[in-house]
Amino acid sequence: MNTRSLPVYMLAAAAVFSGCAPSSEALVQCFYVTQSSQHALPACEVYSLSVKAKEGRRVPTPRGVDDSLNSRLDVYVQTQYSQLHFERNDELFKGSYTVSFIVRDLNESVVRSKDVERSLVARSYGETVSSRRDAFLQTFFLSPGTYRLDIIIVDNSSGLRQRHRRKVEAKNFSTENFCASDYLLFENAQSDQRGISLRPMFPSELSFARDSIGMFQEVYNLQSGDTVRLHLAYACPPREELAKPVSKSTPYLLRPSQCIRPADSTYYSSDSVFIAGTNGTVQIFQYFPKPAVGVSSITRTVYHSRNGIGDSSVNTIKTSIYPSTFPRYSGVDEEIAALSAIARGDEVDSMRTGSLPIERRIRITMFWEKHGGAIRQKEFDDRVREANELFSACVEGWKTPMGITYIICGPPEYVECQGFGNEIWYYDLGGNRALSVPFRLNLENEFGKYYEIIPFSVNDYLWQQFVDRWRRQ
Repeated sequence: MNTRSLPVYMLAAAAVFSGCAPSSEALVQCFYVTQSSQHALPACEVYSLSVKAKEGRRVPTPRGVDDSLNSRLDVYVQTQYSQLHFERNDELFKGSYTVSFIVRDLNESVVRSKDVERSLVARSYGETVSSRRDAFLQTFFLSPGTYRLDIIIVDNSSGLRQRHRRKVEAKNFSTENFCASDYLLFENAQSDQRGISLRPMFPSELSFARDSIGMFQEVYNLQSGDTVRLHLAYACPPREELAKPVSKSTPYLLRPSQCIRPADSTYYSSDSVFIAGTNGTVQIFQYFPKPAVGVSSITRTVYHSRNGIGDSSVNTIKTSIYPSTFPRYSGVDEEIAALSAIARGDEVDSMRTGSLPIERRIRITMFWEKHGGAIRQKEFDDRVREANELFSACVEGWKTPMGITYIICGPPEYVECQGFGNEIWYYDLGGNRALSVPFRLNLENEFGKYYEIIPFSVNDYLWQQFVDRWRRQ
């Protein structure tokens, strides 16, 4: 543990995570329509951190520096190149986007606003469709309280835009009592003449972390001799087999346990203690193991003790961590599990009998040689990847009823919105026949929305026709 007190300038800040998406006020209520349209819109990740504003950094007003603005809200935005439009200019590809920030109080009065334009240059077309990201930090000085933050990202080339709204909290750091900032997850820290720079870690990047993650936090108003205990805990709901097979029949009532149960099982904890050597602020830098794949609740608790009187500060985030190969298969066993949606039981058993991964891979190839060859295999694999991108929430998208339907039947030809939480997908089979798949919202939480197929609502004969299409030679 490092408790050095140095200037820290952050390339980002983290505590509350989200993605840029249409607000709840959007007119389109069908989940599929919303998800598929987002793929064509500029997308971003956002997270925010509430920290204490330093003296001399508060916002000046016509009457002087406002001492009530003791909270600093750091909002960090990260945008992937592949979500933006680029135009070729000589030998380079150029693009740009604008992000508008609007901070409102709970009465909807505008408190702060800011427009930021970002210009991007790529050296090749491949770079424009890569996973490369552009990121920046926007800071607001606020009085303590709860606010609504609107973020609107506009692709300046196409004019496409996406809006996100969320609540943010500016903590009250004005008292002389012990208090702590939100914590920041970071990838690495570097020291130079300006202080310490932190490369933050977004939720989407947790899946690709190698072995460890960093955590930064500030503790305020300490006095020499105070005792501070730092506790970190990772918790998860009961786990299921990652490569659990699905079925050729209609996927009713899947309901993975990690989607419906709270993260109440602690699988990692860490404690450390230090005695404050000086008065004021202490900056804490620590590294911890990477959380396990699946849904995890990460809780950081700071316990403070002075003259026998205790206090504490708690921050919790919940995130879903996928295998590092996401949105593609995590391995051959998961590929076989996905294939069980179209393969017979004996075919799945045959693929699983290989003792080594290479043997199971050969058996997968043999299956596809009988059912359309490499072209159809690629089409199936692409459907799995698209299902992961569209429907992943508490589990990977290919494991959800919507994801399985998308893999088997493809994108719906028509979607009927039936009010919040209900929609029907339609597929034309010709001859005045159509497969209809009714969905209803089963769960909505911090990981997204989980839809299930209304039990016994699908024509199993027509469903089987779509399965048979994958099995043709």
